[in-house]
Amino acid sequence: MLEIWKSHELKVVGFEGERLLFDAAEHGTLEVENIDLVKKYEIGETESIFLYNGPDGKVHGCMGSPFVGIGEFGSLTCVANTKYGSFLDWGIEKDLFCPFKEQKVDLKVDEDYIVYVYLDEDTNRAVASTKYEKYIDESQRPQVDENQKVHALVTRRTSLGYNLIVENKYLGILYANEVFSELHSGDEVDVIVKKVRDDNKLDLRMFRNDHEDIGNFEDKIVAYLKKHKGEMNICDNSSPQLIYKTFGISKKNFKKALGALYRKRMVKIGENGVKLIGNQHRNALRC
Repeated sequence: MLEIWKSHELKVVGFEGERLLFDAAEHGTLEVENIDLVKKYEIGETESIFLYNGPDGKVHGCMGSPFVGIGEFGSLTCVANTKYGSFLDWGIEKDLFCPFKEQKVDLKVDEDYIVYVYLDEDTNRAVASTKYEKYIDESQRPQVDENQKVHALVTRRTSLGYNLIVENKYLGILYANEVFSELHSGDEVDVIVKKVRDDNKLDLRMFRNDHEDIGNFEDKIVAYLKKHKGEMNICDNSSPQLIYKTFGISKKNFKKALGALYRKRMVKIGENGVKLIGNQHRNALRC
């Protein structure tokens, strides 16, 4: 059975002018606008088609998949305002409606907003809400473990750091001292669970800082050195901002990884720079 409000791989069964006909099983044959005017489709070829309920109560289809699915949080751009509400760019031919009652503030065209997408019970149609907090059950104990890697959506910056929605279910906080570059509302990041708090929120951090992470950081430093003829001016005295911009890691982790390379006799550390030594340097010259 093909679910509505989801994308499915459907077969082309015919043509109707510039439109394509797809076999949608129990939903019959759907006419879908061909948005790829360059590609020439053939009978039997498949394409990802998003099924949705139209205002006429019938099932319709359009090419592609929306940026945010039903029951998910994400960042969408407002593209139009009407007397009934606003419309958001959903990543497909069909824009997503956000009624006034679900707007935390009046939406402005061309600005991005964190939203929750849900199925309206009265209309049986997908709508968006910028009042996304009310769709998170804070009484639910997060089913994640400490030190687990999770996917998260940045919602806003606060005096403490950043608020995030974790795995489309939980609220999390990424403290400012755990972040070494600017994050923005709508950014999606992979983070580590530092602690599951008593209030069911998650304290988060960017890295585990375990042996595996440090090993990866060592590899990044060596790769950078090889790319730059075995030398670099970045060292212990460099700024945290420069280190993060170059390697995507904190200064603390950079020093740990650099120290590990030094103990392995792979690098020589000076006051103003770092050099590869031994076989590592010769390999770098050959690269």
